[in-house]
Amino acid sequence: MLSVLLLARVAAAGRGETRQNVLHIVADDMRTSLGLYNSAEARTPHLDALGARDGSLVFENAYCQFPICSPSRNSFMSGLTPDHARVYNFLTDFREARPNATSLPEMFKRAGYRTLGCGKLFHPDHPPRYDEPRSWSPDANGSQAFFDPAWRSCPTHPQASYCVDDSGGGSGGDSLMEDEDTLAYALEQLRFAARPSDSDSDSGGGGGSGSGASARQQQRRPFYLGVGFHRPHAPFLVPARFYGWFNGSNASVALAAHATMDASAPNISLFGSFPVRTPGDGELVPWHPRSLPLRSDVALEMRRHYHAGVSFVDDLVGQLLAELERLELSSSTVIVFHSDHGYFLGESGEWEKKMLYENAARVPLIVHDPRSSSSSSSSLLSSRRSRSATAAATEEEPGGGGGGSAGGGRRTTELAELIDLYPTLAALAGLPPPAGVDGVDLSPLLRRPAAAAVTAAAAAAAPSSPPLKAAAFSQYPRCPADDSASSISTHVCINTAADDITFMGYAARTQDFRYVEWRRWLGNGTADWSAGGLVAAELYNCSGRVASAQGVFDVPERNLAAAGPAAFAAQRAALHQLLLGRFVHGTI
Repeated sequence: MLSVLLLARVAAAGRGETRQNVLHIVADDMRTSLGLYNSAEARTPHLDALGARDGSLVFENAYCQFPICSPSRNSFMSGLTPDHARVYNFLTDFREARPNATSLPEMFKRAGYRTLGCGKLFHPDHPPRYDEPRSWSPDANGSQAFFDPAWRSCPTHPQASYCVDDSGGGSGGDSLMEDEDTLAYALEQLRFAARPSDSDSDSGGGGGSGSGASARQQQRRPFYLGVGFHRPHAPFLVPARFYGWFNGSNASVALAAHATMDASAPNISLFGSFPVRTPGDGELVPWHPRSLPLRSDVALEMRRHYHAGVSFVDDLVGQLLAELERLELSSSTVIVFHSDHGYFLGESGEWEKKMLYENAARVPLIVHDPRSSSSSSSSLLSSRRSRSATAAATEEEPGGGGGGSAGGGRRTTELAELIDLYPTLAALAGLPPPAGVDGVDLSPLLRRPAAAAVTAAAAAAAPSSPPLKAAAFSQYPRCPADDSASSISTHVCINTAADDITFMGYAARTQDFRYVEWRRWLGNGTADWSAGGLVAAELYNCSGRVASAQGVFDVPERNLAAAGPAAFAAQRAALHQLLLGRFVHGTI
């Protein structure tokens, strides 16, 4: 693979092409509660502006492969499904099962990119030391290391849970947030990456400039910069001004309308009954998804803090994009923003992730290619330009600017998975298709105008623009203390050896349905796919349920399969074949 990538680098230089930089931004626990997804509660002007930029594509139906941090991040950072990476919890990483796999930043490093990273991109210590030095180039300080902000927190008000300023005024106290440290490092690395690079090289990487390099090769190297922000992950601690946006009389935060789970959902699909710790005084408050909604005052406070965390991340992204613009790098940088998985905030009586429902599996995903512009009809890298539809302008909030122009972004309802990011970013950077990864290149959607406006059924009927994916897939284990499929689990399996997992849930999300099978786990990366291995099935009607639909988070989860094996038998049989194709045969 190394020789192929180096040849591509030399060929591109010979043709005089300027390779695109890549800015990869990841949030933690962030669902599609953003203004660009039509959330009435969100205040996210900078992400909204990014989605509205000419050359941006917003994915309405993007999904993680595993709704918890480490397995999801090991998956999208390696381009491997959780089964292929053999990562199901916090005990292992993809390097253990696939030591020769090429990580996403490592692919860019081998292609001659300067690869820099900071914050929660990989899950901490999974792989060890954030895959140093294999995935990373020397940074501005000469260290071939990933920047870990040490997860420091901010000083808090004694009667509240927001951050207070410890410097007597201004925003000095905010610098004690780990995400502020991550941003500071990312800004420093952007400035470093903008410099000419005629003298530096990576040890063991794709090679720096040699004595015989052309003048063009002596100029600035393209970079991959990965930036992982920890919020809105708990603990819900954010600078005070963001919390204030959601705590006043004009705040639009409301309680979930459906406070308990529908009776049709099987117990094995649920997660619950551990106490919620309040953001303020740390009180432990009990709840249960079937019978005991979280106390309303606590639920409302949790929702306020969550949305404040989303706005905090939005502000950090705005500052990062503003610096990219100031350095005149925006026109040569592909930007991708997403989270690792979704989140429940009391809808259907559930909180957090660790489930295979829409709220836990769906993620925000924005891909921006500055060359994919409505202002030009010429081709670039296999006609990667496309005509854009308009999007709504967004109001500005303090703290960044973002450098985005409203009105040119597009949207697509086509299905996407986080494992698709690896081959997609390779294609957008002009690199050869990577071998040995599981995702699908989504870059054709950036040059397919119809994809933003048509349904999957209409796209399938048009020979020139078939859907890229038949389904998006996710999985999650269950390890009930009594080994019973009828229990509501409070054990999340994060410290359970893979072979000791009891059940595994497998989900296929198509344009019309979400179908889940819960099966007995056999160990060694496999489940019992016989008729006797099935312990529960779920089928949910998702027709028209895109991320920007009003009330998308608060839809009652009515399991159509609860009526018995004969209910929707044809649909279930077809969806079962999709599950087999991904999880047994590996053909999807």
